[in-house]
Amino acid sequence: MQAPLCDLIELPFDGLNRWSWPRPSPVVSVSASLATAILDSATVEMTSGPSVRNAPDSDHFLTHHGMTDSEIRGRRIGPYVLLEPLGAGSQAVVWRARADQPSPRVVALKILTGVRGLDPRRLARFRREAERGRRLAGLATLPVVDFGMADGVAYMAMPVVEGDPLSEVITRRRGDAEPTLGRPHWLNPLAEAVYLRAVLRIMEQIARALARAHAASVAHRDIKPANILVDRDRSSGGAYLTDFGLGRELNIATPEQLQDGAGTPLYMAPEKLRGGPRDERLCDIYALGVTLFEAVTLIRPFQVPNGCPLPALASCLLAQRPLRPRTVCPGLPRSLESLIERAMASDPSDRYPTAEALADDLQRFLVTF
Repeated sequence: MQAPLCDLIELPFDGLNRWSWPRPSPVVSVSASLATAILDSATVEMTSGPSVRNAPDSDHFLTHHGMTDSEIRGRRIGPYVLLEPLGAGSQAVVWRARADQPSPRVVALKILTGVRGLDPRRLARFRREAERGRRLAGLATLPVVDFGMADGVAYMAMPVVEGDPLSEVITRRRGDAEPTLGRPHWLNPLAEAVYLRAVLRIMEQIARALARAHAASVAHRDIKPANILVDRDRSSGGAYLTDFGLGRELNIATPEQLQDGAGTPLYMAPEKLRGGPRDERLCDIYALGVTLFEAVTLIRPFQVPNGCPLPALASCLLAQRPLRPRTVCPGLPRSLESLIERAMASDPSDRYPTAEALADDLQRFLVTF
């Protein structure tokens, strides 16, 4: 059975040695939603990347589809013992795992699966994702604390935090959450004004995390609510920008690599949907603006027309004018509407020039709100 279009449009288009890095102290608590955020982008980039030669044929238990979670539980990958499955995607799984050396710790272990897990391009992309996760570690980004390969399986380890993707928060607050989503996030029952203030503070954090990535010459290229993880601890109010798997190193990427169409169509800037030249930083700011619109209004600024075939999705989106925030939520302050519309301006020259400038305007708005 074919997946419905409303599901498809949420998906993005389209010899290793073990390394150990300094490890921050992980928060040892489990959330299946963490796996959703880690696994959300499962697209293979349309680039060849550096090859990994002489990779062994994989005979690892994770490549055998008939095994149950109970049969896999307790197995070892490198220094990690698998404890509990957190989620699975088309190309990777995430397990809660434990390592005892150099000190006891629990991590979220993302593992490439299947025979194609040894494809040189996938391995190279996985390694680049791990490198970015290590290099960009800091406030509001989920760090990669370890990366390696064992018995033909590539893995990366991240701290385990308890949180939900912003997409789930929005779904619940909109009132159409599925019964499987578990207990509500602390954001969901808040009164309108309190929710607005809280979600804008979260978006300010994410904008500053994006600014830090851009300063390091890294474009995210798949910003959306599903890639923002919001801590369940209300006292911290923490949020994380996750999944740099589709990211690009802007200082070394070729023009062809920067026009590969990676991303999620509903959050793509118009110039990216057209497939022409673009500044990926400004495309990230546009995607953050669309995410901000959705977090505030609980709906997307663009709607997919009924019957629009997937190959024509870009044309369908380009033919629309985005909804105005105050059309959806008449009580929104005009200054906030202007801020959102500037972030997602169709002309790149009309957008915020940097993610830092967007974060500063959010901060200024919150001072007066």
